[in-house]
Amino acid sequence: MGSTKKYFYTQKQLELSDMCKALGHPARISIVKILSENRQLNCDGIYSQLKLSKSTISRHCKVLHETGIIGYEVIGNNCIYHLNNNVLDRINEFIDNINICPMPITNQVYYPASPS
Repeated sequence: MGSTKKYFYTQKQLELSDMCKALGHPARISIVKILSENRQLNCDGIYSQLKLSKSTISRHCKVLHETGIIGYEVIGNNCIYHLNNNVLDRINEFIDNINICPMPITNQVYYPASPS
């Protein structure tokens, strides 16, 4: 997004947009899912389940970290990743709020076909 248009939006909207962008890659969705099932893992632990190169995993973890979706702590030579539940709660709150939209006026609303 061009920097000249950011003034149209609140800080909360800009942060949520960045979080959604960070979750906009299947590898990052997979990392979040893996961390949700294991609470905390190092790059090797994620690698054993995802089968991407360690450098690719690190790059995706960096994107997730920059938006606050995951955090890490350094123990010895290991970087241990874990989810930031506060940020995930903000994403859930947003989704919950848009799920209460009113029903359409007619029952003839057209959505794209579901992928098979």
